[in-house]
Amino acid sequence: MSWVDYVIRTERIRAIYGDHLPSLDGITLREVTLDYEYLSVLLGFDLPELPVVMPKKWERKGADSVRLILDFSELSELAIQGWAAPLKVDLRMKKTGNGEVSAAIDSEEVYFSATARFASIREISAHKSPRG
Repeated sequence: MSWVDYVIRTERIRAIYGDHLPSLDGITLREVTLDYEYLSVLLGFDLPELPVVMPKKWERKGADSVRLILDFSELSELAIQGWAAPLKVDLRMKKTGNGEVSAAIDSEEVYFSATARFASIREISAHKSPRG
């Protein structure tokens, strides 16, 4: 199974990437945002792969990177240790025995683990990477 099978609101990423859905290995982690009101955590990162066919709107603005924000809501567990950004990491996702979604990053710089009732794609966008 692919990570997309554990996530809701996947219509846009499936339309953009088609049969070549991106891996979550080698993502560039950009942000972690906690939302206490909704007991959720947002992970914002750049995907390691561009779509085979870029949407015209993204092409026109010279985009060379795709940003994805995943929303893990109704958290039952959250652990974060360390931080450095931007950071290239692998994000692992799976279903737990009770149907929740588990997400984990384990690198030398950061440890992240979350278990939530739902995981959804909050946003997908494209931008031009800064030079330097």
